[in-house]
Amino acid sequence: MSCRSTPDVLQSLPETFSSRINLSQRMKELAEELQKSEEKVRNAVQTESLVITACKTETSLTEKTSLRQTSSFLTEPIVFGRDQERDKLMNLLTNEEYAIVGKIPVVAIVGSGGVGKTTLARLLFNDPKVHSYFEVKFWICVSTRFDSVRLTREMLEGACGNRYDELSNLNELQNKLKDNLESKRFLLVLDDMWEDKDKSQWDSMVAPLNYCRVKGSIILVTTRNQSVAKMIDARDISLHGLVEDAFLSFFSTCIFNDPNYGGNWRLRNIGQQIANKLKGNPLAAKTVSALLKEKLDERYWMKIRDSEEWRSQSGPNDIMPALRLSYEHMPFHLQRCFSYCAIFPEDHRFTCMELVYLWMAQGFLDVRSKDKTMEDIGSSYFDDLFDRGFFQTKQTTYVYKEEVYYTFHDLIHDLARMVSFKECLTINGTEPRQIPPTIRHLSIFNSTKRGEEAIVSALACLKGENLSTIINWDELPSGIFRSISDLLKETKFLRAVTLNLHTQVQPYNVNFKNFVSLRYLRLIMSNIDTCMTLPREICRLYHLEVFEIERGWLLDELPNNFSDLVSLRHFIVRGKLHSKICGVGKLTSLQELNNFDVQQKLGFEIEQLGSLKEIGGSLYITNLENVKSKGEASKARLEEKEKLDALYLQWNHGEQENENVLEGLKPSTNLKSLTIIGYGGVASPTWLEPSLIFLESLTLGGCKAWELLPPIGELEFLKHLNLYGLAAKEIGPLCYGTRTRSMKFPSLEELRIVDMPDLEKWVWNDLCFKKLKKLTIRHCTKLVDLPLSGCATYEALERFPSLEILIIEDCPLIFQLPPLPYSSLLSFISIEGTGIIKSMHYMEKRQQLSLFLDQSSSLMVVELLAFHELSSLRSLEISNISSLVSLDLHSFVALENLDIRGCQSLESLTFGEHLVCLKILKIISCKTLSSIKDLKSWVNLESLYFRECPGFIAAWDAASKEIEMTESDFSLSLTRIEGDSLALLTLPICKQLTSLQFFDLEVSDFTEEPQVSLQLLITSINLVDIRGCKNIQSFPFDLFPSLKELRIKFPHIQSLPTNSHTEITKECLKLRNIRAVHIFGSPVQVIHAHANSSHFNQFCLK
Repeated sequence: MSCRSTPDVLQSLPETFSSRINLSQRMKELAEELQKSEEKVRNAVQTESLVITACKTETSLTEKTSLRQTSSFLTEPIVFGRDQERDKLMNLLTNEEYAIVGKIPVVAIVGSGGVGKTTLARLLFNDPKVHSYFEVKFWICVSTRFDSVRLTREMLEGACGNRYDELSNLNELQNKLKDNLESKRFLLVLDDMWEDKDKSQWDSMVAPLNYCRVKGSIILVTTRNQSVAKMIDARDISLHGLVEDAFLSFFSTCIFNDPNYGGNWRLRNIGQQIANKLKGNPLAAKTVSALLKEKLDERYWMKIRDSEEWRSQSGPNDIMPALRLSYEHMPFHLQRCFSYCAIFPEDHRFTCMELVYLWMAQGFLDVRSKDKTMEDIGSSYFDDLFDRGFFQTKQTTYVYKEEVYYTFHDLIHDLARMVSFKECLTINGTEPRQIPPTIRHLSIFNSTKRGEEAIVSALACLKGENLSTIINWDELPSGIFRSISDLLKETKFLRAVTLNLHTQVQPYNVNFKNFVSLRYLRLIMSNIDTCMTLPREICRLYHLEVFEIERGWLLDELPNNFSDLVSLRHFIVRGKLHSKICGVGKLTSLQELNNFDVQQKLGFEIEQLGSLKEIGGSLYITNLENVKSKGEASKARLEEKEKLDALYLQWNHGEQENENVLEGLKPSTNLKSLTIIGYGGVASPTWLEPSLIFLESLTLGGCKAWELLPPIGELEFLKHLNLYGLAAKEIGPLCYGTRTRSMKFPSLEELRIVDMPDLEKWVWNDLCFKKLKKLTIRHCTKLVDLPLSGCATYEALERFPSLEILIIEDCPLIFQLPPLPYSSLLSFISIEGTGIIKSMHYMEKRQQLSLFLDQSSSLMVVELLAFHELSSLRSLEISNISSLVSLDLHSFVALENLDIRGCQSLESLTFGEHLVCLKILKIISCKTLSSIKDLKSWVNLESLYFRECPGFIAAWDAASKEIEMTESDFSLSLTRIEGDSLALLTLPICKQLTSLQFFDLEVSDFTEEPQVSLQLLITSINLVDIRGCKNIQSFPFDLFPSLKELRIKFPHIQSLPTNSHTEITKECLKLRNIRAVHIFGSPVQVIHAHANSSHFNQFCLK
């Protein structure tokens, strides 16, 4: 079997053609020859019955070799037909009856592929009830490769929001995970789990989770296999296809965006017949509906209904015919692009452009359009496939950023492998495979980490001259890489390569000379600790369009001839390698240039930028002090770079020899973001306001000679304005602009004014920032007036109606602000170091507010706090308000935590009968407090703290007597008391403190009367902490049957046995639940005794 190559065919054409008949005849002969060759190839493939890795030619692909990625974010606006299952699962997740001490419970959702297990889990994960019940929620996609290290790392990242990429020690990961979760109630979702044989792996992975001390934590698992649920000992719920009515509503919504579509009855009838073939499977409905939505035509729908593909349906849960049908009705260019996706392992999260670059390398894009770039065309292909349901979005949120990726559903990935089995091959080391001779795209990863021999054997069967793609996804042993290197030597038409390099495999181990046709090169540098350089041979890849280096910061420099890569469109690398390209002006096709450092040496002049007309995205130009004139600056031709979105201009010192340099750096009018840092000129450029009409973000910083701000108030689309380190004394009319009728800052959403020590005024001029959401003012030590200064609530609403975040720090001359928060939208307030407020922090999301004033302040609380906006407040802390005489809390109906400190004039506290959510009350150093009203609000109080409040006990006593007159059965649920007065124990109310578990008193005397009262409430006490009782002579161990821990500081105890470990242990063993005893400051020497008793853990005398 042979097929003539393209060059041979071309050479066989006659040099001249005397007639169109001869040309037509010759083309017909060539077509017939190619058709015969194609039939031979097809017959050869069919007769050999070849099997490829991770792919079957049948409609059902059950063998899994890699991971699938999912996320917790809901992708369906409405979920149909799952109310019953949702309610049942909700009960299992939030019912503490199922909790087992020392073993975290597991619930499993079991169902076939595409039936909606992940969607149901997402629905629960994002439910408000679940959100409020669990302190921590995190989502992990397990898939087929059960890797304890990876899963534990992802659990740790989900629990704390940080990345731990470099951490690979399981024990260390599990210790960190245990420390993060042991005191929190958490929900862990393990989606798409397949492992059902090795229970030891499961037990090992969940071991640190079993240390959780908070009742109610739980694991939710989704799986296709009942055997998984059985192995992990889970309570399971089986999920089947949607019932007919719910499924038809969902199907109708997918097609018409209307669950009750009442239009064309013929279409509805045909659609219902098609829906019946989908077996209630939501994934099949989404895919087929995208196909039907393309053409609302009866004949087209009947053609799909009557397709032969449905006959291959092998069972009630087989939806592959539906997916295959969607594929077959796609245009050829989309079929080709989709089938190429089989080279991705299922654990791969990819971006749109990552896939587009690979399509570009293979020549899959129709580039005949002159108005669109290859990237634009590829993006439109990607959008088409996404709209047809072939891709899913995955969103990952970390502490500092949010990333969006795309993934495949595992059945969609099965489809890609099925339709591409003649051209795409994945080798993963699971077992030896026979390989078709037609393979052109090769993907390699070592899923088992033990399959080196199988991979080497499979690579030996391949013919390198046919390959167009080789992708090595992960770090491979040097033996496998040698086989790949041998294969690379045979390649002649390779267009895309990804190589994973490491300590044993350096760039110099690869012979790049043969890659003459290469369009895409990606080098992943993993586990390399030392810096390296690239071989010069790479710079001879004259057709290279995309060059990506992952972990590129390990490169010290680039080869001097790097600019010989004349076809390069994308150089993707983190760090500042872009600034090290000598002669970058030769790369005229380059689409982005992140950094350019202007230097006074050949190849790094600013004029290098002049020929780069195609660059877009962001451009950072630094060391601009090396540009000496406006004419030299204009050679960068920034005004011609219409694709540029963001421009960053930086000078490293403030002195400027020629103030016209900035004038020569005028950017395109399409620019959206501009940053100017360190410019030494005294005036802003004349082009700033009139030219940049589409500007959305502007940062001006370190321009210390600018005393007048540029006229930026009329930039119509400006959303973000950042001013710092400027010499301006006023924000006023010159900044707002000269056009009288135009609205000032019409789109501004965020304003930062930072480190402007000369700023004195912000002139208001009756302006209104209608869209401003965030206002930050920091370190403006001379600033006296703000638009918010001295205004009433209605005025603040008029000036800043949309404000959500207010931050004011280190502005000591600001003395007046309106009552805060002045509107329900204002959800975050942070004020530090103003003339009157030392500290104020408010977080609406957590419903927390703390207020700390200067002692000299005479402002009343009602002048500082807008009580009507704080009815949902859960935590309130008030400190050092010397003018506070009385405080009425009746409007804080949701308050759970109240902390009042240092309010020296406070006399009266009124709680209000509706304040029944209060759980924690702290009153510290309020020496004039003498009245407490409405004690009913203490009905759910759990913890009480009081110190340096001599009138507090009498006020409590009076309030309790008053309430007993009307409600004789009133009682408290206090579990913890900390205070500094034994008079508490003489109150009648103490007789009802039967729930008390922790008792902490710091007093100087311990007389007989309090001891008698103490005996009435000690039966439930778990912890006693006594400090400073100089006269205490003994401690009655036997009166505390529930005591777990005792702490006594500076006692003079005579009856405590101290002669030996045996006597101490004997006395403490009378307490059945005791865990630890700590005696601090007694004459006894330091003794640590660990009893042999199963319940006595520690005794300590110091």
